[in-house]
Amino acid sequence: LLAIEEALFRVLRDRPDCVLRVVSDVKPAFRRLPSSMIEFVRWSPENEVRSIQDMTIGLMPIDDSLWSRGKCSYKMLLYMACGIPVVVSPFGMNREVLACGNIGLGAVGEPQWVDALHWLLDHPEKASEMGKAGRRVVEDRYSLSVLAPEMGSYLSRWRV
Repeated sequence: LLAIEEALFRVLRDRPDCVLRVVSDVKPAFRRLPSSMIEFVRWSPENEVRSIQDMTIGLMPIDDSLWSRGKCSYKMLLYMACGIPVVVSPFGMNREVLACGNIGLGAVGEPQWVDALHWLLDHPEKASEMGKAGRRVVEDRYSLSVLAPEMGSYLSRWRV
């Protein structure tokens, strides 16, 4: 989030009705965002899903590095499973998941992050459709009921 702090500041300045909800075990040390623009929720297994379901947009900024390109899109998929649209850096698996349907927007650089966030906030009906589409993608491609049989089939080929 620190990498997109200026974009977040611009959007929150323009939208005083919005706050940035950060669900984490550690409160981020923002340089530009005042505490009045942030709602910090300490992460726990018990509050994770409810904290995300109450969000409007799920954010997953990552840098374009070998490390980031090797990461899975766990946070993105978690947001999608909760039925909210996403704005993500379109690198690595994020790009692959974005290609699954109209589930959110990819953003690189401050202007794209600002535009994507403004667009979703200005078009709540489209954002809702994207959230529902994201939920369907998770159910159809990434759910336990889909992946467990595939994993079982794979592992059975290696039985000794």
